[in-house]
Amino acid sequence: MMKTRRQFLKLAAAAGGVMTIDTVRALGSRYQSGGCFGLHPFIENHPEAVFIMRTNVDQKMNSDAKKQAGLAFGRSVFVPRGEGGVPLNITIPVKPNLKAASPTAYKIEDIISHVADPFFVEGTLEGMKELGIQGSQFRVRDTSANSAWGPFGYIDAMKRVGASLRLDLSSSISSLMEGRDYTWVSIPQAIHSRRLPYLEPFNTPNTWQMNISKFKAHGMGLTLCCKNLQGMVAHNYQQFCADWGASMSISQSDRVAGAYDAIKKNYDRHLAGGVPRWDKPYVSGGNGFNSGLGMETWVTRTLDNLSADTFGIHIIEGIYGRDGQGNQDYGPNPQDQNHMFDSVGVSATGKAWDWMSNVIIFGKDIFRVDIIGKWLGGHEAGNFGLFHCAFDRGMSTALDPRRIPVYLWDNGSAALTPLEKLPVTLLLTYYLCRNYNG
Repeated sequence: MMKTRRQFLKLAAAAGGVMTIDTVRALGSRYQSGGCFGLHPFIENHPEAVFIMRTNVDQKMNSDAKKQAGLAFGRSVFVPRGEGGVPLNITIPVKPNLKAASPTAYKIEDIISHVADPFFVEGTLEGMKELGIQGSQFRVRDTSANSAWGPFGYIDAMKRVGASLRLDLSSSISSLMEGRDYTWVSIPQAIHSRRLPYLEPFNTPNTWQMNISKFKAHGMGLTLCCKNLQGMVAHNYQQFCADWGASMSISQSDRVAGAYDAIKKNYDRHLAGGVPRWDKPYVSGGNGFNSGLGMETWVTRTLDNLSADTFGIHIIEGIYGRDGQGNQDYGPNPQDQNHMFDSVGVSATGKAWDWMSNVIIFGKDIFRVDIIGKWLGGHEAGNFGLFHCAFDRGMSTALDPRRIPVYLWDNGSAALTPLEKLPVTLLLTYYLCRNYNG
């Protein structure tokens, strides 16, 4: 009897990845030397939907199981396509979620959840290579945290894939070369950023882009797909969290004239309209999530950025989720403890913990994917001004997760599933999230 792909994956993981006759047949049916690829037709034809694939990884450091989860994802989501698909020889920029951390001060297992898991990413790209895509077509980029690529496993993983991984793009734009390292892109209907310098080859012609974020807590709730794309932009233009009125050390000519007046006017309007948490008082010298005006500023820069982006798919890797932000000692756990918070909400006794949430959340619409991601992390999406402002700017039609069709994805089949029956009952928080989570 021919095994199902799920049975094969379980057997392969147990047997150390031994190839079977059925596997060879499956790979052979996917490979093509010419033509096109694309998303599974059901995903492609349902851009309004969000999909959730369950994984079955026993613990977060099980690299083989995480890679197998990526392979299963890549094999079921990306398929051969005829005319009208994505050319097989296209350049594929990949933006994984990365964050600076100190692997010398902390054990990797305590901070691995800072990043989209490198073994899942590796498996996903290897699954796509089975279609006939070459590893060198993948261009993995991030504007910061180049010191984290190696300790977190990205350098070795991308070498195995054959992907292009540049570690020299974290310097100021003054040290980079236009056309080789970054490309200027004008921002349509900009409020703050008249143009932005995108790391090569993001947002350039003849590319198909992938956004792979991480299921983890942040001061603004959860940092998912929308915030992940902040790292596409060269220094110092990527400092979206800078204070209202900040120069950000960028050229004044690259900022819309009167940008901060416009941001303040929109903030006053949104505050009067009842956008949640917009009443948090502004403190000069704060950052993009310490006040209502700060959030309005971060949201404005973020939406400017997203208005120029063209991505084929948005993914939240949630094989394990981070309950707490930053290093191991920034978090709300244990939650039954009487935490004593300081003025910015840090508990001196708090710890960040990871949970085996075992989900991959994905879809074509970045806002809808993030709304469901927030909901699965235990947060009410309506409490986040980002989604209200995206709605206000005509960039999104979604706000209520209950009105977003959600499908459980299983080896190429999709089952429409009510929110209350989804597989995650996880609350991901952070010391500042008590100001956002309702």
